[in-house]
Amino acid sequence: MQDDLEGFHRQVRAAYDACRQAVSDELARHQTAGSGTDRPRTNTQPPPESTDGQQNGNGHNGNGGRAATEKQLTYIRQLSGQIKGLGVRRLDTLAANMYGKPLAGLSSIEASGVIDCLKGIKAGEIDLQAAINGAAS
Repeated sequence: MQDDLEGFHRQVRAAYDACRQAVSDELARHQTAGSGTDRPRTNTQPPPESTDGQQNGNGHNGNGGRAATEKQLTYIRQLSGQIKGLGVRRLDTLAANMYGKPLAGLSSIEASGVIDCLKGIKAGEIDLQAAINGAAS
């Protein structure tokens, strides 16, 4: 029994590390981007707050980043459909455990983190149940 618990803890740590690394890599990529919409906001004024993570009029959600694109959300749904045992409700739970908000409220960078996490789950590098239960948050 103790061996199973230790194995589970190793899987949880691996899932968390993989998701954290994916988010870090995405943040670094956006910080070093040359120009255009990939460049992070440089002004110190946060965008106007929105409610429930919804986009406000200037294309930002309430967390200071650009809202996830429809292309990202479509890809997330496509990937989740390829993972046995991951439905729409569990996908929202995963997003909530990773970022404290539903899929529709994610920023573009957060959506990239979910995509990387889903790729890890699909590849067998991250345990689905551990990620759903919040171990990867």
